[in-house]
Amino acid sequence: MPVAPTLAFQALKAVAERSYDLKTADDFSLSVTFSALMSGFTFGEKLSGQVIPSGEAATIRLSVAGNISTSVFQASKNQKQIDKVFHEVTELLKEAVANGGNIPAF
Repeated sequence: MPVAPTLAFQALKAVAERSYDLKTADDFSLSVTFSALMSGFTFGEKLSGQVIPSGEAATIRLSVAGNISTSVFQASKNQKQIDKVFHEVTELLKEAVANGGNIPAF
């Protein structure tokens, strides 16, 4: 769904604050860095995301890396983190569009 870059950034930042440990957020570059906690099989992940403006719409670029990449489970966990972030961002944006363009408070 096409949304304004600022709205996409607000949603990405909200997900990083709500579901992860937000490290940095830069309103100018529309980028965030955040981390996931350790799980039973991995030592946690570092994530970074950036909203790339494209006209009046936006693309979200996301990358993830394990804190220690020696686990055989890390690649699967990385993909799960990416899927989770995009799912949560999409749900927030759906709510925002339905509610006049405002990210719901948590």
